[in-house]
Amino acid sequence: MKNVPGGLNAEEAILNDSPHIRNCLARTPLIPYNKTMSEESSREYKQTLDYYNTQAAEAFRLYTSKQSPFKGKFSQCFPPRSKILDMGSGSGRDVKSLLDQDYDAYGIDASIELVKLAKLSLLDQSDRIQEGSLPDNLPADIQEDDWDGILCSAVFQHIPDNHLFDSTFTIHRLLRMGGRLLLTIPIAYPDINNDRDPKGRLFRIRPVEEYIFLFERIGFELISQEERSDSLNRDQLSWGELLFQKKNLNGIRAIDKIESFIREDAKVSSYKFALLRALGETASTSARMASWQSDGTVHIPIEPIIHKWIEYYWPLLLTDDGKRIYQGQKIEGKKDITFRTELESLIQYWEEKGDGWRKFKGSLERESFTEIEQRLYQETVKKIRTALLNGPVKYMGNIKTGPVFENHKKEIGLPADLWSEFSMMGRWFEDSLMLRWAEFCANISNQPEGVNSSLILSRMLSMNETARNVSLSKSIYDRLEQKTELHCVWSDTRLSSYDLDHAIPYSLWRNNALWNLFPADKKVNNSKRDKLPERLFLKSRESRIRGYWDMCYETEPLLFEKELKSLTGNSNFSKKISLDIFRQFCEQVEVLALQNVVERWQT
Repeated sequence: MKNVPGGLNAEEAILNDSPHIRNCLARTPLIPYNKTMSEESSREYKQTLDYYNTQAAEAFRLYTSKQSPFKGKFSQCFPPRSKILDMGSGSGRDVKSLLDQDYDAYGIDASIELVKLAKLSLLDQSDRIQEGSLPDNLPADIQEDDWDGILCSAVFQHIPDNHLFDSTFTIHRLLRMGGRLLLTIPIAYPDINNDRDPKGRLFRIRPVEEYIFLFERIGFELISQEERSDSLNRDQLSWGELLFQKKNLNGIRAIDKIESFIREDAKVSSYKFALLRALGETASTSARMASWQSDGTVHIPIEPIIHKWIEYYWPLLLTDDGKRIYQGQKIEGKKDITFRTELESLIQYWEEKGDGWRKFKGSLERESFTEIEQRLYQETVKKIRTALLNGPVKYMGNIKTGPVFENHKKEIGLPADLWSEFSMMGRWFEDSLMLRWAEFCANISNQPEGVNSSLILSRMLSMNETARNVSLSKSIYDRLEQKTELHCVWSDTRLSSYDLDHAIPYSLWRNNALWNLFPADKKVNNSKRDKLPERLFLKSRESRIRGYWDMCYETEPLLFEKELKSLTGNSNFSKKISLDIFRQFCEQVEVLALQNVVERWQT
């Protein structure tokens, strides 16, 4: 190996803390974090990147002091002399090991300080390692469909949830058909607190099954899976090692179409983001709303999509902080979105009452609008319907996908495979959609000063907390408590005070419907948290659950039936058919358990 100034080779210089290396590290300031991230995501990620930049010499010393754990595995995972990209190459140890085995290897890493040290260690092949990171901060010469294999070791735990979907898709795009991904992720890691390790790094430990589900859904096949101990001999730390292969599939898949809409469709307003988000949320929470057609399409009612648009745009058009957020390029004489005036009037009316969104939603579900409220609502719905049908429904699609949606006046038609993918993956790409929506709006040229992606995203997320409020359901059970004894839905314990439990956790299915909310003992509810009831245990609670449904229906019949539609696809309820509804309820729990990696629970 050639020498660096000071008479030491690169690795010796690091291990001996050479003044040359210290000077090299000191000359370059810390790089900015991934520019494609929202400011909120960036703050979450920046602390991790700052750690690797400030501790680069120590990290280099640590990783180059041990042999690559993959040294004997590369030949089993990748074809000889194939082109391999190490995403998260760190010290460059694995790139060097690949090169020593005659692979055409390259590496990228988010830490500029580690990149500089890795370059020094490779010397005459230093151009093989560059700065870059998932999901989109890649060097210009990292091309799609250009790689036979990708190594991604100990990277995904540092990726925020709202970049998980985009990161998996980036890997899919980079690999050639039949290309392989060698992925390692932590299974056990001590002292993680609020997704941070003791060094302050973002450290999301996700179940192995979650990664398998994600990669298989976007077109990978799992070839092998194993668990191994830590190569640095750290106690209580183990890793999952997954080998995937990119499937050779004919035609463009539904998931590729969705990803293409997000990334490649031309956008002059936020309408397309709103439609995709509404379809993803509706399909993953109310799949029975769809009517399946013999021509390979499904029809979904337009009304719930319009209601989702009102919900999404409400916090973005609310101007209580004085900042107007434009949702498209403002052309002289035209509004950025065609329904701004009508929706702003609706928002202003309800916000003046205090707690505007919740009161509006409650009156909408109860169908209890006054004459003026009905007029404001109908004017808004009419304008949104026109914008929806004459905008994204008409124009969504690109050269890859062709036209996608059909206008059936009161319904929207779309390919059945696309609806199925929305049902399976809706919750996975919702975060990505919100982030890209925020970034799109932040880049609008006439956006007022101070409006950035962080502000926009925080407005969007504020509606999630508002939506979770269960005060309406609580008031109904409080009234029932005056008439009869309440018992815990899960334990039959008589309740002197109670928590309201989402039988299907809110984190899985943002649903505050009466059929999903039950009084529960506080200790029992705390034990259940975000778990799904175990199948046989849930069936054993049939009598108590159906009993509460009967009581809620007798107290609020119109509201209960309207909310029931999200479960059954229709709004009919009676004691006669409640058994069938309970079966559908149990079925929905099992579907969610299959689609998500969720712990099951029983008392």
